[in-house]
Amino acid sequence: MKKKQFFFPLLIIALWLAPVLCYANQDSLLIKKNLASQLYKEAGKLVSQGRFEQSNQNLIKSANIKNELYGDNCAQNISTYFNLGRNYYIQNKFDEGLNYLKQAEANAIKHFGKNFPNIGRIYNLIGLIYKAKGDYEKALDYFGQGLTLLRTDSVRKASSIIDCHINIANTYLNQEDYKKSINYCNNLLKNRTNPALEKLYNNLAFSHSQLNNNKKATYYFKKFINYHNQQSNNSLDLGIAYNNYADYLFDNRQFDSIPKYLNLSIPIFKQRLGDKHSYLSQSYINLGNYYAFKPTTQTTVKAFQKEKLNNLRNALINYQQSIITVVDSFSKMDPMINPILKNRLNDNQLLDALNRKAQILALYAENIQQDDNKLAISYFHKAFETYELSTQLIHEIRSGFLSRDSKLLLAANERDTYQNTIEVATKLNQLTDSVFYLNKAFEYAEKSKSATFLAAVRDIEAKAFGGIPDTFLIKEKEIKQELAFYQEQIFNALQSLNPDTEKINYWKTEIFEIKKQHERLTDFFEQEYPEYYSLKYKNNVITIPEIQKKLDKDDALLEYVLEEPNTINNQGLLHTFIITNNHYELLSIPIDSVFYKAITTTQNFLINTNVYSTRKEDYINYCKSAYKLYEKLIKPAGSIINGKNLIVVPDDKLAYIPFDALISSTPDESKKMNFKKLQYLIKEYAFSYSYSATLLYDYFKAERTAKNNLLAINPTYTGSMLNTPQKDNLWATLMPLAGASQEVKEISNLISSHKLVGEKATEGNFKKVAEDYDILHLAMHTLVNDSIPMFSKLVFTKDDNSTQDDDNLLNTQEIYNMHLNARMAVLSACNTGSGKLHKGEGVMSLARGFLYAGCPSIVMTLWEVDDLSSANIIKDFYKYLHNGKSKSEALRKAKLNHLEEADAIKAHPYFWLSYVSVGDQNPLYVGSHFTIFMILLFALFLWFIFDLYKSKNKLKLQKRTKG
Repeated sequence: MKKKQFFFPLLIIALWLAPVLCYANQDSLLIKKNLASQLYKEAGKLVSQGRFEQSNQNLIKSANIKNELYGDNCAQNISTYFNLGRNYYIQNKFDEGLNYLKQAEANAIKHFGKNFPNIGRIYNLIGLIYKAKGDYEKALDYFGQGLTLLRTDSVRKASSIIDCHINIANTYLNQEDYKKSINYCNNLLKNRTNPALEKLYNNLAFSHSQLNNNKKATYYFKKFINYHNQQSNNSLDLGIAYNNYADYLFDNRQFDSIPKYLNLSIPIFKQRLGDKHSYLSQSYINLGNYYAFKPTTQTTVKAFQKEKLNNLRNALINYQQSIITVVDSFSKMDPMINPILKNRLNDNQLLDALNRKAQILALYAENIQQDDNKLAISYFHKAFETYELSTQLIHEIRSGFLSRDSKLLLAANERDTYQNTIEVATKLNQLTDSVFYLNKAFEYAEKSKSATFLAAVRDIEAKAFGGIPDTFLIKEKEIKQELAFYQEQIFNALQSLNPDTEKINYWKTEIFEIKKQHERLTDFFEQEYPEYYSLKYKNNVITIPEIQKKLDKDDALLEYVLEEPNTINNQGLLHTFIITNNHYELLSIPIDSVFYKAITTTQNFLINTNVYSTRKEDYINYCKSAYKLYEKLIKPAGSIINGKNLIVVPDDKLAYIPFDALISSTPDESKKMNFKKLQYLIKEYAFSYSYSATLLYDYFKAERTAKNNLLAINPTYTGSMLNTPQKDNLWATLMPLAGASQEVKEISNLISSHKLVGEKATEGNFKKVAEDYDILHLAMHTLVNDSIPMFSKLVFTKDDNSTQDDDNLLNTQEIYNMHLNARMAVLSACNTGSGKLHKGEGVMSLARGFLYAGCPSIVMTLWEVDDLSSANIIKDFYKYLHNGKSKSEALRKAKLNHLEEADAIKAHPYFWLSYVSVGDQNPLYVGSHFTIFMILLFALFLWFIFDLYKSKNKLKLQKRTKG
């Protein structure tokens, strides 16, 4: 009874307090809502005052309150996260910005679906971050998808659409595709409805300046500056305009006005962005350039030298200041101190500043070397250390890119960094006589070659040994195949005169989603499988001592690095690393434009199909050029390489020249043309090639496990000389390869083979069985696409039952997605080794796809081959290969056979020099001499056993007789 008496008063009190508490709770919720709103509004005001950190703090507090009120991933935080992302982007804190923008995207998709137009604004800003990071392909993906979404609400999103267009134009500019940037800008300006498009004048000005259209560049720069002067004083865009104009003045050697415009830009950036930002860094770089390269005014030698050194010191100070502005925790003004690679605000800007600083440190060392050698060495040391820091940063930037195209652009742009590192290491080797720097020079020669391809191969190795389950690897393969499919659909559609834009936009959206899926899977691999991460991002290359252990006594490796002649004194350098199993050295030989002209002359002569119209003048020019190349490339190695098989790692345009086309002496010009008697280097050496020594010796080490011997492919084509190109029937334009069918038949007589010929030689049939064969022989036509190498194609037999996946046109990208167990692929087709030359990467050919797919050795062609001559050379190649010769020696003997049997016309290099052997050169077969030796050895063993048996029996008989 007492408990009930106690309970009722409590119940009455609770009922009386409930409305009070309810109203109190509502007041609390209202207070929190108002506080979140107030913090959000205040954050906007703080941004306008340039107080980004305080703005970020307000936005984060606002976001936390909203999450508490409405739950995690609430719609109310979409704009909050977007503004946080924008703030961090402006501050150059890109990773933080991306995190918030991706949270904004996730919230928007959850509440409004993936087609919500406002997501286009998020994608536009994400694209800007990737552009700032140098990942231009990914930036274009986001800008493109952003435009697609924004256009669904084009009235309210008009200004955002304009921003997206401007950002796309800027990205083309960053990709150094100046003509594309100009065309894109001009098309937008034709129907100008928004004054913001005036910002495109900057793109037009800079693009025209890079194309040396100085009159147009000046016109657009002035329009750009005038536009921003009219908009507002001290706007960021005005600071950018001043900075870009100073850069343009520098390119045109108009030094007098440069400081004026930079001194206008720097205060704007400091006022609007503070002391740490990439825009400010660029201004200091431009000031450094001004001091480093402005003409000296003194007339006496002593005064000239003093002014020159003073200018170089000022340049170093400005480059150091540039570094400080993009490294958050670094403030050392002494140019002899470098930052550690942490807390970076803008990797590309830092890389530029480090490279320029290193260049001037080396230049300063050269200028004081005569007066103070010891001090000069210390400056060379610091230059080398700074370049090493740059190359480390390049590796980290590349590691963050998923797109192959972005990696290729980085490799091209940073080729100079590696070359300069090699040059400084070479000088230190000469000054200190230290083997350490020679080894370093070789290390960076290796890192400068096929870096993107090497990274891709490392990724394959990492997946094989990184502990990733097969189910995930299968999923990734499916993603890559799906991506390749849609990319090819777009590529094919764009070949039409009237492409279906609706379909193309749909495919682009699919590609965008697939790439995001692939990115998420890659992130998962890296986070969950540390062994994979470690293997994928290792940056080591093979060393000279390691190569020496792998080289046979009859082999020599020649690795080249070309430094192109500059415009000032027309002088460059050819670095040649000569390595045998017991000797190595580095030769650095001056080269000029004559050397490059010799490369071009030799290549043009070799690929010219008008053999029967060869004039004596052409013959003499070829001989002179081929001999000049021999003098620079081979002759200096002298007795070190005599009698050896030469493994060549070419550089730049040298990749287009088969070295056995060079000649060791010039013919008598007074006599008739005689190609047969020329002293081709093939008569002295067997040549093979590799994209890099690291690829040759450190990868493809696993034993091949193919079940079958050789697969030969020979498709059917129905073309004739009377055919004209038919877009809808490619096969009717391709001539039958009469020699190829004979070639396949001859090979099958030598080696047990499975043949896919005629109607059976389809893409689908090839894909089904390719991984089961030890040797792949493809005698077929190719379609080389120099502009987009990944869409070069092998042409199989047309099949009426073909599908979109198997259209009987196997492109390079599809080959990349295959897994092969073959030890050798012979691409007996047209131009399989030719393609687009990428600076720092080499020739992007169809043949590279087979290496990537796991095949360690490729025999390929550098130009369109003569059908019948090719058949004979390949037949002899297989004959020598079957007899136990190495691939390079077998190919050499086959070519020499052709040369010996050829008439005056067929001795022309065009007919027999096209084939080259790339990669592993080990024999595939045991030779007949070895077989005979083993038979004799076995017979000797049997004789020994028989003799031993006879001796024992004789001994037993003697014992019995005595007994």
